[in-house]
Amino acid sequence: MTAGSGSSPAPPGTWPPAAGRWCSTLWASTCGAPTRGELLRHACQLIPSGPGQVTAARQWASTILGTWDLPGPAGPVLAGLSELAANAAAYGFADAVGITMRLWRTPEGAQWLTAAVHDSNPAPPVLHAPAAGVQPPRGWGLLIVTSCADAHGWYPDASPGVPGKTVWLARRIQPPRQQHRGPPARP
Repeated sequence: MTAGSGSSPAPPGTWPPAAGRWCSTLWASTCGAPTRGELLRHACQLIPSGPGQVTAARQWASTILGTWDLPGPAGPVLAGLSELAANAAAYGFADAVGITMRLWRTPEGAQWLTAAVHDSNPAPPVLHAPAAGVQPPRGWGLLIVTSCADAHGWYPDASPGVPGKTVWLARRIQPPRQQHRGPPARP
């Protein structure tokens, strides 16, 4: 599910960059140096599956992002990450999920924030039409991710001992716009 397409995996290394392989193998050893952007920040965490997984993922990411010098708000990325974590909790087949956050700068100076969730289910994510009247509401997750991201996708993880897939989103982080207040008042 690359931005604007169906459910085909995005090749690792495409821009905006996929959030990467699960952290246990470390960025440098699996992906090498970024070829189209500079990696500014990187953090990963293993979150136990179960009640509270989505809250724990969002709190961890919010704490991490609060220590980074972001050029603009990260709220949409946190909302998208919450949905990815909820999908991993519902469909992931694991005792834990891996969460990765990265901040990138392109050669042009644009900054991108990526969030990724790894789970043990190798099946691709599926975009469903939301089900009306179902409690709890179902089917909104990937629609919300799409609305929070400038790009999103997934790729299968084929590393030995790391079965499953990684689903990611990327959003350009821009400084808030300054409001134009008009010309200064004349004395």
